[in-house]
Amino acid sequence: MTYDLTADFAALEHSLSGVFGLFEVAEEEIEKAQKRHGEPVGERGPIWNTFRHLKPGFLADSEMLYRAHCVELLDRVAEGRDLRPPTRPEMIAALARASKSAPLTSAAAGLYIELFEEVFPAESREAFSEHPNMAADYRRVHGQQMDDHREWLRGTLLQADRGEGK
Repeated sequence: MTYDLTADFAALEHSLSGVFGLFEVAEEEIEKAQKRHGEPVGERGPIWNTFRHLKPGFLADSEMLYRAHCVELLDRVAEGRDLRPPTRPEMIAALARASKSAPLTSAAAGLYIELFEEVFPAESREAFSEHPNMAADYRRVHGQQMDDHREWLRGTLLQADRGEGK
């Protein structure tokens, strides 16, 4: 019996190209953040040193979410804020994954829409052009439950290994 390594190498190559693509996204966002926050580009300041905290985790399937995740963490570093709480893109991804197992409750769907509007305002205006006040309407009816879900996600998705960002 012979074993054909071609398929294994193709799978490995595909996997590695995705990983290296995410490295490039992280490096691009670090450079943008350095410019945005006045840290000399390429110098080993706090923003530059954040690369190790920009792990994609379950965001690896979406460059859009991963990029927004990087931006949020890099801004936290620049502002001296805690890196451990989940980013809004991480919460969006968690809700999206949950929706694949079972339909989201109305409050969870409202939170998903609200988070999407916070992170991607231009895209949400386009996506919800037929109903521009969708998140506000959900908030009026399910506001407390949405807040409870957000707090639960913050606790559940806490990333202790990311450190305090200081």
